[in-house]
Amino acid sequence: MARAPFDEWVLPFVRYRSTAGDLANAGIVLLLGAVASWAGVVPDGDGGRPLGQPWMPWVLAVACLVPLLLKRRLPTVSVATAGAILVVSVHLVSGSIAFVPTVAMFDALYAAALLLDARRMRVVLAIAVAVLAALAIAAPIEGLVAVILTYGALLGLPIAWGTSVRQRDALVRLDRERADAVAHAAELDRTAAVRAERARLAAALHDEIAARLSAISLQTSALGARGGLDARTGASVDAVRTASREALAELRALISLLAADREEPALPPADDPVSALQRTADAFGVALRVASDRPPLAPDVSAALAQIGREAIVNAARHAPGAAVDASLHADGSVAVLEIDNPLVGAPSTVARGLGLDLMERRWSAIGARGSAGPVDARWRVRVEAPLSTTAGTTGAPA
Repeated sequence: MARAPFDEWVLPFVRYRSTAGDLANAGIVLLLGAVASWAGVVPDGDGGRPLGQPWMPWVLAVACLVPLLLKRRLPTVSVATAGAILVVSVHLVSGSIAFVPTVAMFDALYAAALLLDARRMRVVLAIAVAVLAALAIAAPIEGLVAVILTYGALLGLPIAWGTSVRQRDALVRLDRERADAVAHAAELDRTAAVRAERARLAAALHDEIAARLSAISLQTSALGARGGLDARTGASVDAVRTASREALAELRALISLLAADREEPALPPADDPVSALQRTADAFGVALRVASDRPPLAPDVSAALAQIGREAIVNAARHAPGAAVDASLHADGSVAVLEIDNPLVGAPSTVARGLGLDLMERRWSAIGARGSAGPVDARWRVRVEAPLSTTAGTTGAPA
């Protein structure tokens, strides 16, 4: 951490803007005042003035503890008090500027410029002008300009200094906030990149590896059910089926972990939906009936529909093994309609919602399509209506 500027310290390890700093600053001012008085460089009380007793400068010096200790808590009161003490010292006690009241006024003005907002600072400036006018009253005409310039510099310097330090602090704070914002943005980018990669990996594992393991499990189950296998072959088939199911369960757990808090999955390269449906059906041994007029599709629409269709075929093979699947893809005005259905096995209420349906919804939403997946007349139907031409990323709410 960078060391604070020199004006932030009263003594080593004692900050100016702290209670310890207030006490240390007041003690230093009184000590220097005593040394100056002992050295004879500070005027004593003027006996010809109303309060010119010799001990009166010490009374005023002790009174300066009030503005010195209140400067941070009540800056305006501190300036007014220090100004009054300074005027009393010049007009009623010594006839000239005394060390401790002058330093107290300087410190009060500096603290006010450092801490107050513009509205309250105008009050402080009015007090400073009034003090300057009061100090200049007793000056002879021939020396009036010199007195005003001297006192004006004396009162103006701490205000200018405090304002400068305050502006510096504001710039430092803005730079720090800007650096924090940049670091936060970089962290968000990194998190988004990691999340996107996790989502892409989850989708790839679900679409490719899980699908192939499901195909192996289904095919080995079908092979074992045919009968006529010798004991050794049957045991091997059972072992393959068991291993594929265990691997599929572990893979689904991994996919769920990777897909947690995922964003929109990235679309794969463009693919012909009809060809993708047929390839998936062949891999899973599904009897597929396809009707399509092969409408012209934008690449992102074609890729999304291919993946949605693939997922629907995999779900049909998993939940309705051996059942034929009907699929259609045709243009209806400005939209392409993909519809895939299969006989519903089990009551609709027992159908569980898994990652596959979530991925399908995200894919049709990513291209601004409308879709639905659920039981219709004792059949499970996936229906997507996608614009023939679109840009990926358009928001669309699924039906």
